[in-house]
Amino acid sequence: MARLREVVTVEPVLFTLKFSFSILFPLRLQYIKQSVGVMHGISGVDSGHSGDTNNSCETVNRSDPNYILFEQLQAEASTWILYFEVLSAVLTLISASFLGSYSERGGGRKICVLIPVTGLTLYLFCILINIYLELPLSFLFIAEFIRGITGQGFTATAMSYAYIADITTEEQRAFRLILLEVCGFIGGSLAQITTGYWIRSHGYLPPTWLAYSLMILTVLYIIFWVEETVPVDKSVISKWKMRQQFVDIVSLFTGSSQGTRFQLSVFSICLFVFFLIIGSAPGIIILSLLGPPLCFTSVYIGYYQAIYDAMNAIGLFVAGKVLTRYLGDLATAQVGFLSYGSSFLVIAFAVNDIMVLFAPVIGFILTVPLPAIKARISKLFEPGKQGIVFAYLGCIQSVSHCLSPVIFNGIYSATVTKSSSLIFITYAATLTIPAFLVAMVQIMQCRKTRQEKYQTMEDVCG
Repeated sequence: MARLREVVTVEPVLFTLKFSFSILFPLRLQYIKQSVGVMHGISGVDSGHSGDTNNSCETVNRSDPNYILFEQLQAEASTWILYFEVLSAVLTLISASFLGSYSERGGGRKICVLIPVTGLTLYLFCILINIYLELPLSFLFIAEFIRGITGQGFTATAMSYAYIADITTEEQRAFRLILLEVCGFIGGSLAQITTGYWIRSHGYLPPTWLAYSLMILTVLYIIFWVEETVPVDKSVISKWKMRQQFVDIVSLFTGSSQGTRFQLSVFSICLFVFFLIIGSAPGIIILSLLGPPLCFTSVYIGYYQAIYDAMNAIGLFVAGKVLTRYLGDLATAQVGFLSYGSSFLVIAFAVNDIMVLFAPVIGFILTVPLPAIKARISKLFEPGKQGIVFAYLGCIQSVSHCLSPVIFNGIYSATVTKSSSLIFITYAATLTIPAFLVAMVQIMQCRKTRQEKYQTMEDVCG
């Protein structure tokens, strides 16, 4: 049993977390869109897709009042999502830094994984109440407040990364982090296979109940199975102050060498830009697919999400292991940026279902840059700072997710009636920023290696 606890740690937490929220994510978007439609006197879960003889999606008349109204609903739903995401992201910025510092200052790692998972469980409970009682969308602000103040999924993931960093060596770390991501994507892929049919045949309640039940089991798993990796020191906790969380994060820069500060700064910008994109892209993609000219149903959305998660799991496990071994962390990140950008361009110019479903295949290693860069940052600091490091990365993710809907949902809302593909071209162009920065670090490292080689040769010859 002890050996099994060393092997199986927080991986099931990420599995059930992604499984539950892969059910909830498209469901939440479709529920918000349907609720906005009800406000305007329009009912129905799906927009209608192949097999619906009354659907005129394939012969869209952009001057048709119904089409114009549908585009306006898209923009309004995007605005509601923006409000929800900004609220939870701002609160997460505070809670993530608090939990990361608290875990390193004697609070323990386990409780800092448990708190955000418990918060997400309560968030799902609020969603259930909203669906049962058919409350207005504004009620969901309470749910978003709970999700944000407890750290939401970003903090649970960040603390899980820190947990893995606690129990692995530098050689093992990159692969274990990739394996952790894979568990999440497998959970998401399994959830999406049936969610679309389930929503279509039974509505929103049964999938939401499943997600809620799994989160309750996850809370119990953390309490009774996951072991503590950071000793709990109550004497240190009693002296800990709120401002200490910010001091600890600042010390990552002030207490490091110039080279470490430079790399941390560059990689932080890369992750910030990358999180900016993934903070809003999945939601905007689904909103776009639900509307003309493709008009995906919940079933087709499920297909897309299942392919997306399955391909990312394969990409992380296979390509991540192979590429990081033969190309290194930074070159692997570059390939991931190229893969992600290409998938956006495919969606931007997609004219049929096949092209849309092919986009996740093109982008099958789009998430490889995340564990690759995180592992690189983790290696810059000693084991005693891993919790602060991943809490800092969680703060970056929170800030970017706060700004992402403001920037990209705003662009989408402003341009969807003119060109629904412009937002995806913008995403692809934005990915050139981290690609350029990583290339700059690679060039500097090559020059440094070359100089060290020449210096060694001169010393030998001398």
